[in-house]
This record gives sequence, structure tokens and C-alpha cells, in this order.
Amino acid sequence: MKQIVIFLVLFNFLTPLFAQWQSIFLFDAGGFYYASSELEKPDNRMNTGRYSPRNLLDHDSATAWVEGEKDSGIGTYVFLGIGTSLKNNIIVYNGYQQSENLFKKNNRVKDLKLTFYVGFYNTDEEGQFGVDLTAAAYEDSSIITLQDKIGPQVIDILFELEKIRVFNEKELKKYLIDYKKVLPDRISENPPQEVLFVKFEILSVYKGSTWDDTCIAEIEFSNREMGEFIPLNESINEVYQDDKSGNILIRTWGNKILVLANARNIALENGYSGEGEFLTLSLMDASPDKSWAVINYQHGFTGGGHIEETYQLWSVLRMERVPDSILQAYGVTSIDVMTFVTKNDRLYLETIQGKTIRLEDMDMDMKNLSRY
Repeated sequence: MKQIVIFLVLFNFLTPLFAQWQSIFLFDAGGFYYASSELEKPDNRMNTGRYSPRNLLDHDSATAWVEGEKDSGIGTYVFLGIGTSLKNNIIVYNGYQQSENLFKKNNRVKDLKLTFYVGFYNTDEEGQFGVDLTAAAYEDSSIITLQDKIGPQVIDILFELEKIRVFNEKELKKYLIDYKKVLPDRISENPPQEVLFVKFEILSVYKGSTWDDTCIAEIEFSNREMGEFIPLNESINEVYQDDKSGNILIRTWGNKILVLANARNIALENGYSGEGEFLTLSLMDASPDKSWAVINYQHGFTGGGHIEETYQLWSVLRMERVPDSILQAYGVTSIDVMTFVTKNDRLYLETIQGKTIRLEDMDMDMKNLSRY
């Protein structure tokens, strides 16, 4: 009885303070997500449905989120987490892209309304399946029009990023003030966690020939431009070094050439711009499935002197260098010579010191790092 009274008193305090906020639940499994509707949605939260919004985050264009309304799903929405930092664009795979036949038979999205949110939670508010957020919506929304085609579409984020940053800071201050009024000890013991996410609302569709179900295969937040990523429906044929430029390139089975590592850009990013200063790259090894590469960096000056030599692991599929923080967590440094080995049909990274790391685990670490 005493616990019930305490809860009611606390609720009465919280209600006026948090009237400005929205309470939003997001699943947390491979990324933050929640959909207002889902075709053939399981009754049990422990089960992931065949057409779950989680499919939007699985890097597989053959799966899709499918809304579960009786009509085209106009007004249906999905929340997707961005990560800890704002991104410049959104990569969308519209419709059900498992095959051209399924793409045409199902609805595809034409117009989407995007609303930016920031949400906060304390670690003790994390549940078994996700988090309950205290969230606020940015005052401006934007509408994007998707093309009716198979493959990726890169859409520039129409929000003014600097205004979004100011909005985030303002809402965090308001959140801290409100919580300190009723739960002062909780704030000091458990600093709030921040989640940036976007609401995608279906406004109109391209009608399917057979079913009135609206589908989206994949949505990714990114800073990459078109031509700087491998489409999900492409596979890698070769990772090689260009003799003329010295850059590390990727050739897909569709004969598309992409730059994995650009020596000049990497030099500029690292501040190697002094007179006579240079950086050269050498492709040391590529994994048997062409999804990983070890690249040797040599940094020095044309006048002579010491040459700094390091080894960098790259995810070819993500077209990103593996961050030092992830390598260091496995006891690997940039001076360690690395190669690839296969054991029991699993791919491993092996260092000259004898360390062996399952690359599947490292890829999951990169995914988790990008979503928080």
C-alpha cells in the first residue's frame, strides 16, 4: 500500500512537469526502432515478425518493413534511431526489393514526412526489449519524394543541422531541470542517455499491381554521397590497388568501380599537408570473401628521415576504416601486421603476435558504434 501511495504522489508531481514531453517506446535490437503498424505482427514482443521494422536496419534489401493496415497505410509511421551524431543524408531502398516481381506487386512509398526527435532516458529505464524515452519533436518537418525504382536513393537531410544541435542542447537542459525537481538523486547517479531519431510518416504511395501493402526495404543514415557506398544488391568481385593513383579500389560484379581508400583524402584528414610530406598506401591483404582489407600506411617526408609505418583494417562492405578504439578493445594496435584466416567456415583476423579475432564480432562492434 505504501508503494502505491509513493507512486501516486510521484505521478502527480511528474504530470505537470512533463506535459510538454512525449513518451515514446523504441525497441533496441540492432538499432532503435518502432512502427505504428506491421503486417503479421507477432503477439509476443520476444518474437521478431517477418515484416518487422527491424528489417529496415539489417543491411539486406531482400527484406522489408511492411505496414499492417487494411488500406495503403497512409499515416502509418516508423521511428528509427540515428546514432549519437547527426548525418547529412538518408539512403533509402524503396519497396520490397527481394525481386522485381515483388517490387511491382506491392505498394512503394512516394511521399514521406520526416520529423526529427531527441529523446532521453536513464539506464534504469532500460527494459528487456527497449527503452521508454522522454522525447521532444523538432518544430519543423520536411517532406521527401522517393523515386519508384529498385536500388538505393540518397536523399539530403533537409533539416538545418546547426539548428538541430541548438534544439538538442536546449531540450537536454529542460529535461535535466524537470528531473532534478522530482528525482535529484537519480540524475546525479545515472546521467541521462540521449537518442536522436526520426519519424518517417507515409503520405502517399505508388500502387502495387496485386497487394495494397506498402513496403520499405532499408533506411540508413549516412554522411556518404552517392557513389561512396556499395549498393545492397551488388557484390564485390575484387579489391585492388590502382597503379596510377595508388588508391585502393573496389570492383563489383556489376563492374562498378568505387574508391575504398583515397591516399590524398586520408593525408588531408590526418593533417599531412606540410611541404614535402607524403602518405602512400599499400594493399597488404584482402579477406577471401572480399569484405575486409588490411592497408599499410607509410607517412614521411621526401627529404628523407624517419618513415612512420602503420597497418589499418578496413571494412570493405561498410567502406570504413575500423576505428582504433575497436581494435584496441581486442588488444590490436596499428603497428601489428594483420592477415586473414578461415576456421570452421568463420573468418578471423590474425596478428603477427598470434591474436585471433572473429571478424563477425568486430563488424557487430562497428554497427553498434554507429548507432549510439
